[in-house]
Amino acid sequence: MKAESRKTDRPFYGEYAVTRFNPKASARKGFTLVELLVVIGIIALLVSILLPALNNVRRQGNSVKCQSALKQIGLAFGLYAQDHKGKWPVARHDRDFNPARRWTDMIAKYMNSSSKGDFNNVTDLAEIRRKSVLWGCPEWTKSIEFIENAAATSAENVYTGYGMQYRLDFYVNGRVNEMPIITTGVAGTYMKNTDWGRRSSERALVADSMWDVVVAYDNPVTVATRIQPYDSVTFAADNFSIDARRHLKPQTRKRDALNLRGINMLFADLHVSPVSVREAHAAVVIKR
Repeated sequence: MKAESRKTDRPFYGEYAVTRFNPKASARKGFTLVELLVVIGIIALLVSILLPALNNVRRQGNSVKCQSALKQIGLAFGLYAQDHKGKWPVARHDRDFNPARRWTDMIAKYMNSSSKGDFNNVTDLAEIRRKSVLWGCPEWTKSIEFIENAAATSAENVYTGYGMQYRLDFYVNGRVNEMPIITTGVAGTYMKNTDWGRRSSERALVADSMWDVVVAYDNPVTVATRIQPYDSVTFAADNFSIDARRHLKPQTRKRDALNLRGINMLFADLHVSPVSVREAHAAVVIKR
């Protein structure tokens, strides 16, 4: 009996069948446009969820660095007092110096190990810009982005992102000539740290500010109060030169910033703490 012949459309060569090569069948199938769009949409969704969280972590980290810088500034105040019979710097001294002296250049030598000798005025600050934690707040834009060839006496170098308050309660009592600031119109004085020390844990010394000084008046803080960076601040009532939003989200409204702790502050007992605008104002205008 004859063996049943094999039924196949493949040709036989002896004992072996040959399979025809089909390039379309062997090619790997790629993503369709719809599949690509779905993947892109998922990635975009994940980024939108994770990015705010990452920004919050970054801000928190920078706030910690800022607080560390303020603590070092506090130590520098202590070292300055040891060399000056227990007295702390004045916020500004521009009556007898040209260019003016400011608290920042007065404590600079205690904060920069590579410095040689004293800092005689603000022009010397530009030399240590990249080496000193006087510009120690990463959220202060000018800590990183600044004009390299700016004049030494310009705001680029004079303002470090921190301001010293100078009013204490002498302003309230009409004893302005006893405040720690010396200008053409104010005699001022270099005060002992013991004078600052009354209610020191509640009294502001240095805080986040776009100026080198923290200017405040007795008027209660309201939405109408002019504060940085929401308003152009001047030396006038209803003005408070504090950087209210530095450690908050960029989109934070002024009304909300008044009560959110987005400001880092060094107190007169040299501890550092985050405060709100209202808390910062209370720490500046506090009575002795």
